[in-house]
Amino acid sequence: MVSVGITGLGSCLPRTIVSNQDLINNGVDTTEEWMLQRTGIKTRRISDKDESLPILMSVAAIRALKDAKLSPLDLDYIIAGTNSTDPLLVPQLASRVQYLIGARNIPSFDVQAGCSGAMYATEMAVRIIRDIYQTDKENLEKKLKNEKSQTDKIIKSKRAKVLVLGGDTLSYVTDIKDKRSSVLLSDGAGAAILEPTYDDNEGIKHIFNAANGSIGNLIHYESGFQSPLSSIDPITLETKVTSPGHFIMNGNSVHKFIGRISSKVIEDIIINSGYSPEILSDTIIIPHQMNLRSIELCISQLEESTGKNPKYVYTDGIINYGNNSTASTLIGLDETYRSKKLDLDDPVIVVAFGAGLTWGGYLTRWNKPKPDSPIVYNSKEEEQLKKELNVKYNVWKENLAK
Repeated sequence: MVSVGITGLGSCLPRTIVSNQDLINNGVDTTEEWMLQRTGIKTRRISDKDESLPILMSVAAIRALKDAKLSPLDLDYIIAGTNSTDPLLVPQLASRVQYLIGARNIPSFDVQAGCSGAMYATEMAVRIIRDIYQTDKENLEKKLKNEKSQTDKIIKSKRAKVLVLGGDTLSYVTDIKDKRSSVLLSDGAGAAILEPTYDDNEGIKHIFNAANGSIGNLIHYESGFQSPLSSIDPITLETKVTSPGHFIMNGNSVHKFIGRISSKVIEDIIINSGYSPEILSDTIIIPHQMNLRSIELCISQLEESTGKNPKYVYTDGIINYGNNSTASTLIGLDETYRSKKLDLDDPVIVVAFGAGLTWGGYLTRWNKPKPDSPIVYNSKEEEQLKKELNVKYNVWKENLAK
């Protein structure tokens, strides 16, 4: 199988910072102490009216393309991990991003798997790239027969490129008075470009995803629509629309579930990637930013079972941005890379857990040298880009089917 690595990263966060005290001032029945002890969150980001999910995703995508030194026209697929938290449920986010960034008419689709959505999208991207590579190689070998060197040269010039997105605007589906969700959930978007690396020592070594639907009822929200069928004898139909249900989570049960499996998931990823637990000392872990308590519990269990501590664990997201769901691991990767904490050949483990209940992760040997200096996004350039994208998006929305 051809090696697949991450060649570009980008992220975008809403400009508005909402503190714990801001929530208290707006009627949330909690305290600063409770929020810090139970979640670890100090601030979170909430989208403004001109920071819709397609806009956040598109800014992240443009940044990832720039990092990978690619044009939108170079892309072969766009896969978005998201929970459909944008007010417009159809068409899919990936198609809207395709239009906004100026990509070709390539396959563009969403994957919904709770907060693990970006992990599912990444696995699909890896499999698509490997399938394209293998199919092209076999077809070329038939044409060129025994000219293996020529086959390899042509194949390497036909790099399949997939844009993976992760993003949610969870504030749109949150009851602000429900402290179980309002203190946790936030908005944001991240993006990654995946390509073949053609180096067996680099790229994703093992990736997996899983789900247990029997406990999927621990996290949910409803659309508000109901079946129009009122009677079957005679057939009677009527429009039934209620207020949309908001996001609800049994936080304690979800925390216990993550506590039971998270460290084992990481250990399994290491073993299935062909390494021993000794590698943990050199490993950077980017966990889904679900809750600081859950992350700390996972790391303490890892230390207990392996006797090793990771080189670095990303937690800035949950502390400063809150739980922005499918965006969090991509934002974490982007920030860790831009802050020069990631270097060529570093083992990196990315894991996520979410509604479904779902979970998944991968280990990759990092295939990008660290930047010469920390990369900081220019806020003025970001605001201008958002304005330009909104102009284009508003033209599109003016022609929505009526």
